Amino acid sequence: MAPVSGTPPPGPNLPAVAQALAFLTAERRALAAAKRRYGGCFSARLPRVGDTVVVLDPDLVKQLYNGEPEALEAQHELSPIYGAASLLVADGGRHRMLRRTVAPLFGPAALEFGREALVVAVDRAVEQWPRGKTIALLPELRKITLEAILRYLFGLEGERLRAWQRRFAELLSLITSWQSTLRFLSGHPRALENWRRLQRQRDACRQLIDEEIRRRERETGASLPADAMAQFLDAAEREGVSEGPERQDQLLTLVIGGYDAPAITVAWAVERLIRHPDILERLREETAAGGGEEFAEAVVKETMRLRPPIPFAAHRARSKIRLGDYTVAPGTVVLPYLPLLHRDPEVFDNPSQFRPERFLRSDPPRYAWAPFGRGSHACIGSPFAYVEIKTILIALLTRAAPVPTRERAEPMARRAATVVPGHGCRVRLRHPIHDPVPAVSAVSR
Repeated sequence: MAPVSGTPPPGPNLPAVAQALAFLTAERRALAAAKRRYGGCFSARLPRVGDTVVVLDPDLVKQLYNGEPEALEAQHELSPIYGAASLLVADGGRHRMLRRTVAPLFGPAALEFGREALVVAVDRAVEQWPRGKTIALLPELRKITLEAILRYLFGLEGERLRAWQRRFAELLSLITSWQSTLRFLSGHPRALENWRRLQRQRDACRQLIDEEIRRRERETGASLPADAMAQFLDAAEREGVSEGPERQDQLLTLVIGGYDAPAITVAWAVERLIRHPDILERLREETAAGGGEEFAEAVVKETMRLRPPIPFAAHRARSKIRLGDYTVAPGTVVLPYLPLLHRDPEVFDNPSQFRPERFLRSDPPRYAWAPFGRGSHACIGSPFAYVEIKTILIALLTRAAPVPTRERAEPMARRAATVVPGHGCRVRLRHPIHDPVPAVSAVSR
């Protein structure tokens, strides 16, 4: 391969602290201003992160992910959350081996079992939600996705399921706290108040997983279910994934990934739909007619275009990378920023409008729409995430009719690595669902 030469992308000359403040207080506006000045690829510098290149041009995103696979490192910074053995922080051959280990969990038969677990969880939850009162939907959706992923992966029921829910719910609340955001900008993360609690909760969750693995190893035979956990253990045996942390961390990664981002996406979908009652009514009508899957998928894709729950996929350059006329130096963090990438006016007509029908005509452009990432480290659980989000959304709208409680749209709020509805998607549930949908002012759109 010929040596790569060139200069780094241009970027602001502000001190790193000033750039960090702009990023933390007005993330999208600051990056949009940089795009207007420097184009679809520019440099930045952030405390604890260091040299960063933000990529907003779909052609450059394609070049990034179609280059040498080993040129990009995994997200090693995530190891304190997911564990040092997680596939999210693995590179090269080991990463490919771990992906093969978890891949059987996302085959057609497994996904159908996951769909059944989701419907049970939605039925159980929606039945208890109060009608005519305001609720924050996001916390309730997290309960649903947590129950579903635990039932799906481990076959849990009854008191054991409730015990695992309590333990993992506390871990999630710590992961999404504001202190977890500061951890990545602080030189002394262990000084943060919640850091030791987070580590203890993570270790307690790993212990639960380890006990379940060992229970299954003891109780061999026909009495054990042929569920997702069984498929994972069979694949781990074939691939030579060692017992202990390697197996624990893969399952921990799947639990965390399987209930946070999907819950946020459903919340954003509901938040968008209740402010576009014509689209909401179309989805209800198509669902009631026995269809709705195709339009529901379009709603999900459009939601993830405008409100991606994880706004960027960061990688560190292992070697020099060519991006257009520029060169990214080794050690630089390369960051495709989805909220602006997904609004490229050269790719999407009226990019700020919520128009799910744009995805009925064609699939999303591969490198202009990337909520699950791209390349060798793309989210392996995206098939299950689609099933989760569509199933919950359709089941929810079949059983209840959410309406907005405020005129204006909910702001986008950063919670650690995710972007959530700023008020938790506050809605009032009507019953029965065929009551007229109240009109919503255009200001809310």
